[in-house]
Amino acid sequence: MRSLSRWERDLLLVGVVLLAGCRPAVTRTEEATDVVRRFFAALPEGNCDQLAPLLVTGADAQPCAAVVAELNRHAVRLLEVESAQEDGRNPDAILVRARLAQGGVPRANASILRVERQGSTWRLRP
Repeated sequence: MRSLSRWERDLLLVGVVLLAGCRPAVTRTEEATDVVRRFFAALPEGNCDQLAPLLVTGADAQPCAAVVAELNRHAVRLLEVESAQEDGRNPDAILVRARLAQGGVPRANASILRVERQGSTWRLRP
């Protein structure tokens, strides 16, 4: 077995470094499903310092405390995210299909949760 030349070693090293730095970019749908998971994971505590940054803002948005109180009053919890797809009507929206439970009982049908991009951040619209 022959030894690699300096040039071949350098080229191999560059290839290894490039491959090590290459990882698939997080997709828009993955970012949106992550927001849904983080929101529902933090929901039982009801801490709007954690939850408000995950909710849409603006004139038509409900206050965090009202959203959290209503969801916790009915004990709405995330069971699983089934899928996510871009909303064909709005390029800054992702529709996340999720299985939810209410009061410990799984809902019969999946829910469609809308996650919208506001600036560079994805946020859930309850």
